[in-house]
Amino acid sequence: MRDIHVLIIPSWYPTEQSPAAGVFFAEQAKALHRAGIRVGVVAPIQRSVRTLTQGDLLNYNFKTEFREEEGIPTFRSLGWAVPKLPRVNRQIWLWQARRLVDLYVQRFGKPNIIHAHAVLWGGVAALEASQKLGVPFLVTEHSTAYARGLIEPWQEPDIKRVLQHANVRAAVSHSLARLIAPYAMGLPIEVVPNVVDTEFFTLPPHPRRSRPFVFLSVALLTPKKGIDVLLKAFTVGFKGHPEVELWIGGDGPQRSDLESLAHSLGIEPQVRFLGLLNREQVREAMWRANAFVLPSYVETFGVVLIEAMATGLPVIATRSGGPEEFVTPEVGYLVSPGDIKQLGEAMATAYGNGVVGSEEQISRWVKESFSFSAVSLRLIGLYMSLIRQTPDAICLGI
Repeated sequence: MRDIHVLIIPSWYPTEQSPAAGVFFAEQAKALHRAGIRVGVVAPIQRSVRTLTQGDLLNYNFKTEFREEEGIPTFRSLGWAVPKLPRVNRQIWLWQARRLVDLYVQRFGKPNIIHAHAVLWGGVAALEASQKLGVPFLVTEHSTAYARGLIEPWQEPDIKRVLQHANVRAAVSHSLARLIAPYAMGLPIEVVPNVVDTEFFTLPPHPRRSRPFVFLSVALLTPKKGIDVLLKAFTVGFKGHPEVELWIGGDGPQRSDLESLAHSLGIEPQVRFLGLLNREQVREAMWRANAFVLPSYVETFGVVLIEAMATGLPVIATRSGGPEEFVTPEVGYLVSPGDIKQLGEAMATAYGNGVVGSEEQISRWVKESFSFSAVSLRLIGLYMSLIRQTPDAICLGI
């Protein structure tokens, strides 16, 4: 497998300041590395100059960082973005990417496959690198921008160019594949789900407590995540029942408004805002919870749902794109986005009856479908098909 050398170009990636950004890209890179694939990562990072302090400017001055992250050589370019100038930021991001690709090739040699995550702008960088290095590229789309109607007309030529020139196109769900299909002009689109580390997200080491019964949600606290709907649904079903609690993990621009909403709804004693959680803290909260809720308006996949399911939790999600492809009656409940009544009823049912599958069955199904080994096998198959199509394949003995 070491004959396969993949350079990954993610459109966003974890940093010390934003450890959750693109964490599923990092997880997939680890999965491939564990499967014996030679993997490298180049990650241009941009932060708005509005968010940078004077001290931050010393770090985010387009300097290059290199680290070996769990055996994976990883280059980051720490830069900044200019508010309200998205076309300029595109050019800056691609310039960062070109520098990182050159540095990577100088140090680790030319890859035989480039794998971009999200067309804007990792896919554009991958297309440029593919043409420069003479190697095939694959692009996997993850973005919710298509479902949310956020693709700008000036971005469409780039999307079409990348999807029509990619050697393989993929999406993380069938619903997202349908949304990007018009840009691909009839070319095939594979579906490759996100991955979960089932060696980390496991069944709890101790039996779950039934009192208090804890509903858990972990999300970036923005309007598209629907946490206000969750608070209102919880109020309808459980206000005044101290044996039932709602824990909300994560931070974001809506946090203070959501805390005020919980107070005004009279459920403040039953609601805990946990703040930004690291990976270990997310797992600990999942081990303590009894059900997981993700009330998003749009989800291209919903990695946090399969993380929760890997710990044995039943889930309540919305028909928002990705979740309906894996949330079945055996593992949870699906409701319409923004529907307080439906969400409240699903939570009441989960509290009273649970789901068909046991904790062990839910966890086992996730391992069979979304573990490192399950998803990496799918990707390796795509990589092998790409290499067979290239002239260098004969040199690799494939």
